[in-house]
Amino acid sequence: MGNDRKDFLIKALRNRAEVYSFTGKYKQGIEDCIKAISYCKSESHPDLSLIAEVEIELANIIEKGTHDYDRAENLVNSALKKVSKKNEPEIYNRGMDELGSIFWRKGNYVNALSCFRKAQTTYEKLKHKKGIAVSTHNMGIVYWNKGELNTALKYFKRSFVIFKQIGYKMGVGMTSNNTGLVYYNKGELDTALKYYEKSLFIFKEIGHKMGIGMATGNIGTVYRVREKLGVALKYYRKYLSISEEIGDKRGIGIVSNNIGGAYFAKGELDTALKYYKKHLTISEQSGDKWGMSCAFGNIGIAYHDKGEIVTALRYYKKDISISEKIGDKRGIGIAAINLGRAYIDLKNYDKAKTLLKKAENIIKVIGDKINLSNVYIHLAELNTVQKKNKIGLSFAKKALLLARDTGGKLQETSALRTIGKALFNISKKQTEKSRKKKEKKDAIFYLKQSISLAKKQNLKLEYAKSLYELAKIMLETGNNTVVALQNLKEAKKIFKKASAEGWLDRVSKLTKKRGNREMT
Repeated sequence: MGNDRKDFLIKALRNRAEVYSFTGKYKQGIEDCIKAISYCKSESHPDLSLIAEVEIELANIIEKGTHDYDRAENLVNSALKKVSKKNEPEIYNRGMDELGSIFWRKGNYVNALSCFRKAQTTYEKLKHKKGIAVSTHNMGIVYWNKGELNTALKYFKRSFVIFKQIGYKMGVGMTSNNTGLVYYNKGELDTALKYYEKSLFIFKEIGHKMGIGMATGNIGTVYRVREKLGVALKYYRKYLSISEEIGDKRGIGIVSNNIGGAYFAKGELDTALKYYKKHLTISEQSGDKWGMSCAFGNIGIAYHDKGEIVTALRYYKKDISISEKIGDKRGIGIAAINLGRAYIDLKNYDKAKTLLKKAENIIKVIGDKINLSNVYIHLAELNTVQKKNKIGLSFAKKALLLARDTGGKLQETSALRTIGKALFNISKKQTEKSRKKKEKKDAIFYLKQSISLAKKQNLKLEYAKSLYELAKIMLETGNNTVVALQNLKEAKKIFKKASAEGWLDRVSKLTKKRGNREMT
């Protein structure tokens, strides 16, 4: 085979591998890269810099498509040994960017940022706009994972401007999607949806299947948070179908987690656990520490609502341990919320307060309104069970304002329920009859609002919790006990279907208490 023909074939294989990568045909892309490297090495005097370029391209496809991060890292290190920073700066930079991406995937954020900064510095010296934008965008991803949302947004916006200037649509699509992620985490759902839809349009335009799946899944998550579960599941199933078609294991893991979240909201805890555990298995197999952390946390939440608090605690501790190791501030904050909630149920109130305050401090800094609402809901619960009802009411009202500001219907339902509980407890200590009556009336009003919202949004488990709390108040006050018992019966049916043993135990105790009263 002549040299000219061989050079042409190598170029064709590389170009086709890139197309395969964009369209999610990773196996074919890997095969083409391996063929290209083989042809390069068959020369009597192999072009080492060309081999290095193809090895980096191969590592990129392996990282994205098969998640064999160790193999990808070895390929990049092999490539970097073949080139020098001084003589082949662009190849060296691409290697550093790819190595940084692998470190990011493995949860090694310190090394990831170091690689991206090295690449960016050299790209700036070369005045290489696309390279600057790629490295800048990659640093934004790391800061997003670390929970430093405002810093991430700054990097994404900077890279977006450059990608748009040079007409690199792939970069515009990725940056739009990741900007949407930041706004989602900040609780600005309308803005997040706008960016997700923009990225979906671009990915469809260039035929990038992995991007189409990713953007579709993110749109589904916005609808899930707004508790439009039917719409959310439709988007998730599209994402799952695309991920299975192209063999995107990480995508299958992420969408499995998201489907689990939708079933959790529907109150189907065993089904939710099945999907969460599928996400965990995939994350463990691929070494995705961020995915493992997320899966541990969600599995813990499902067990928590099943009433298996000790099991939940074990998963929450695994979650916070990984988040601390990889420096994920947002992950630490969310894990601290869940641990705080568990310690409330275990009546270790001092530990619960310490953890919830830790979560509040972290989440305030990163600007995550949705999870700040969750912090205040649990601080309200903590103060209410400690009979510090006015403080509890104050936190619950803060949570409600944030929930309504972000459109988080799950948080709004919980906040309304917590306000109702706090108001009723306050009314019990009230000596002035008119105020006592008003506070009881307001308590019932907020609980009915919570019930109405949960029913409208098909939040079955939240609906059952609010029915239980209203029934508890009605039985205690003797206010329409027939309706109270009907509510309790309906709540029990939902808890039973969800295998929420902890809540079934509460219903049983309340029913027995009611029976004892009638006997006396």
